[in-house]
Amino acid sequence: MNQDKDKLCPSSAFGSNGTMVFGMVGGSAEQRRVMYLKQIVPVESIDRSRLGEIAPEEIFRTAGLCAQQDCLHHDKGSSQCTLANRIVETAPPVVEQLAYCAIRPRCVWWDQHGRNACERCPQVVSMDMNPDEVIAQARIPPTPAAN
Repeated sequence: MNQDKDKLCPSSAFGSNGTMVFGMVGGSAEQRRVMYLKQIVPVESIDRSRLGEIAPEEIFRTAGLCAQQDCLHHDKGSSQCTLANRIVETAPPVVEQLAYCAIRPRCVWWDQHGRNACERCPQVVSMDMNPDEVIAQARIPPTPAAN
């Protein structure tokens, strides 16, 4: 397992420090799917002016260093990504053959769930105007426990 400080979150915000594009969104409006790039691309190299009114999160899937305790999806007790847990528990697999993924060796979701996470990952789109209900529910961070 990688050192925690080296793990990548496959659901990082587009503009985060050091964020990189590892996939492009394709498919149809009803069934969006991420297609993985052979090499990661730093977000700084993306010419956002060419996107017009489209938010980069609608087109790109990005990864950045796991924010750990600073993330709403981080379970401080288990040090796990609860988003990955909810995706694996509730979303159906959408692929049988795993595509090459440039971030897999350092991916938090892969470290936690291996193949089970990767079989579901292509359906996770950062900003989807017509999200699948299961994915939309999985994105909601857990409510902090009352003291």
